[in-house]
Amino acid sequence: MSEIIKKFHILKRSDAVRIGKFGFVGVLGVGVNMGLYFIFSDILGITDFISRALAIEVSIIHNFAWNFSWTWKDRSGSIREIPSRMLRYHGSTLFSSFGVTLATGWLLMLILPETVIARYMSHLAGIGVGMVSNYILSDLWVFKKSQGGEDND
Repeated sequence: MSEIIKKFHILKRSDAVRIGKFGFVGVLGVGVNMGLYFIFSDILGITDFISRALAIEVSIIHNFAWNFSWTWKDRSGSIREIPSRMLRYHGSTLFSSFGVTLATGWLLMLILPETVIARYMSHLAGIGVGMVSNYILSDLWVFKKSQGGEDND
């Protein structure tokens, strides 16, 4: 029976821990994102699209800092790597967070009634879909293992 379980065991423990850390950072980022979206949109009166984009950008920087220093600490390398990893992280989130999150949010708004709760729910759904895409790109590209390198989990 244990052999059958081993065959279906896809993730190593270290992968599960990393996904958990990424999820936790993501939840913090959602708080930053949603809080700033509220401030920009409802308090400052900035247009909806610009409010979403600004909230996403600040949460990207927030999440990069946490993911570089905690989630993928074993792959972070030196401080000199921050600019190139930040550039790759922005590239991956340009697709994931801006592309996927904005597209999901706006597509949902086409089918949902125009209410305040629908605006926030569509934004939150977009964040969720973008988060899956962002993890995959972060693990395989932004924080990829160095040539011949091993994870230190």
